[in-house]
Amino acid sequence: MPANRWSRKPSIRRRYGWVLNFAATSPRIRALSRQAKEGHRYAEDLARNARERREQGLEEFRPERLTVKRLADQLDVPAGEVYARLRQLRVELFGKDLSDSAIYYRLQQERQRLAREPRVCAQEGCGELLPEEAIASRRYCEWHRSPVARVTRSRARAQARPP
Repeated sequence: MPANRWSRKPSIRRRYGWVLNFAATSPRIRALSRQAKEGHRYAEDLARNARERREQGLEEFRPERLTVKRLADQLDVPAGEVYARLRQLRVELFGKDLSDSAIYYRLQQERQRLAREPRVCAQEGCGELLPEEAIASRRYCEWHRSPVARVTRSRARAQARPP
């Protein structure tokens, strides 16, 4: 394969600003493995550097961009190990190695879900609250979304219709 600029695979520059959304005392962070916690520290360093560079963008002194390779040199560890720890962090927090846009989308969905008011089951006479993590289109509690309850509602509607 020729080694020219058109045949190279472009490198993807990851962003780590999303890691600043998690407090160090968050239960999700405390539940991480040792390797993922190292990845969390690395990601925080990268995110803080990016924030400083953004905030001081027009000033005379601007900090140098901290890359994974520079971070690895500072810590005297192989860059591959830093990349592996960052990947482990993403896997443990989100279930798989997601892209940056997917991570930001999931965080946005989580914020919206937490901002919603508690909802009550739509079945008449039932006052049970729906789980916080329930999707927006869910209307019934566990019992009233069962097949038996759905069939009962369907038959009641059918009998209520005029012939």
